Amino acid sequence: MRSPRILLFLTIMQLIGMNVSFAQTKSISDRYLEIGNTKKAIEGYKKDYNAQISRSAKELRAYLVARAYALDGKKDSTFRYLSIAYASNNSVKVLRDPAFYYFWEGDTWNAFANNVILKSENNHGKYKDLDTSRKLWRMRAEWEVLSYNSNVAKLSGLGESSISRFFDRIKDRLQREQYVFLEHYVTENGWPKNSQLGKNATLTAAMIVYQGSKEQIEKYLPYIKESCIHNETSWYLYAYIYDRLCVYNDQPQKYGTQLVDIDGVHKGLYRVENRDKINDYRADMGLTTVEKYLLYGDDIWAAY
Repeated sequence: MRSPRILLFLTIMQLIGMNVSFAQTKSISDRYLEIGNTKKAIEGYKKDYNAQISRSAKELRAYLVARAYALDGKKDSTFRYLSIAYASNNSVKVLRDPAFYYFWEGDTWNAFANNVILKSENNHGKYKDLDTSRKLWRMRAEWEVLSYNSNVAKLSGLGESSISRFFDRIKDRLQREQYVFLEHYVTENGWPKNSQLGKNATLTAAMIVYQGSKEQIEKYLPYIKESCIHNETSWYLYAYIYDRLCVYNDQPQKYGTQLVDIDGVHKGLYRVENRDKINDYRADMGLTTVEKYLLYGDDIWAAY
């Protein structure tokens, strides 16, 4: 029996780092960005940025403006707003954000990236294998930039066009390449650890498995569970991957992470094994209640 069409990674926009999941939580600017209308998105985000708000809120909104400018190809404006966004920020999320993927070359980006890493290490400690961390950050961005463009093509009415199929084929090839990289790394070093690579990198490793085949998930789910036991991977990642394997096996999910399309507009849970205890199971994994999840999403792939 074939599995129902699962909303892989919740929604594409959730994957690329925006704290939006379903219609009632998206701003007008988010909607414009989702369909590729970057100029309207910039206009809306800048209006929010120019409001009388706290410094931390202004930095967050500056980041949204920078992302929209990046997707519009405006390099100078992108870095101007990134400098504002990172005035006191020490997160490396920008280094795996697909919005900035096309600016990942040249002295301007290298200087910015090195400063971000330095600030992150000053606050969270040294990366023990920075080269691998950076490779995994880049892998995530490469996958997500393809997902974004594929989604824009579909939302623009291209549907099953040759352009949409082209993006899907590249995504399939990229997934295979990333899995080979992960397989080699695990063979040599064991499952990626937070203490070695940082949470953004280990999250990417989990994402590679999550988007993989049934056999790939079956192979690495025990590794991920063992890593969670030793606090080297977050339990909620295990919950998502465990539930995805349940879907592959046509079995009820335990943690209520997997969604299905109902009618092309509305979304609901794939069937669960125990509706009465599902929120207890989710709490054990560090997830919000299923009721909140259905309203707002977990945004588990957001940056640290």
